[in-house]
Amino acid sequence: MNEQNNILIRMRELAVQSASDTVGENERGYLNKEFSQLISEFDRIAKVSRYGDKQLLTGSNEQFEFHVGPFNGEENIIKFDLNANTTAYETEIEDLNVMEKDDALDSIKSIDGALSKVLEARSMFGAAQSRFQYAVNNLEIQKENITEARSLIADADIAESVTNLTKGQLLQEFGAAVLAQANNDKAVAMRLLS
Repeated sequence: MNEQNNILIRMRELAVQSASDTVGENERGYLNKEFSQLISEFDRIAKVSRYGDKQLLTGSNEQFEFHVGPFNGEENIIKFDLNANTTAYETEIEDLNVMEKDDALDSIKSIDGALSKVLEARSMFGAAQSRFQYAVNNLEIQKENITEARSLIADADIAESVTNLTKGQLLQEFGAAVLAQANNDKAVAMRLLS
């Protein structure tokens, strides 16, 4: 659609040039050749722009549903009505020409209307794209939070585990030393008594 917008701007430039008395009949003919080719390319772009097998810019009036959440329900579905139509016929530029000064003046007005229609379609796609971007960002944050929660539950705290292991080993060694000392004291006490 950006290219369609650029084509309309170039067509408007050609129409303004042709509407001026600074060009003659021959020059208007040259301008009209480019003008006609631009109309054809504008229409071709509209007819070949696709998402999968769906034409995007021919006014198919289809509705798309995109499931964007983790659960079943309407709150996890984004609906998009595809009603953009930027063909040369729909934008009313199909039969324009700049062969005559008056035709060029009429073309300027029609091109301005076509620019408005293309901008309206662009805003529709831009709004949908923006909404999808926010949905993606939200899902990424949810994924990050779930991963962090799982990590806290499933992963061991290595520092705490090593501290507990060392503490257990020291207590075991201390217990063995105390027991050995206690056994030693009994032996000394028995010798004294004997």
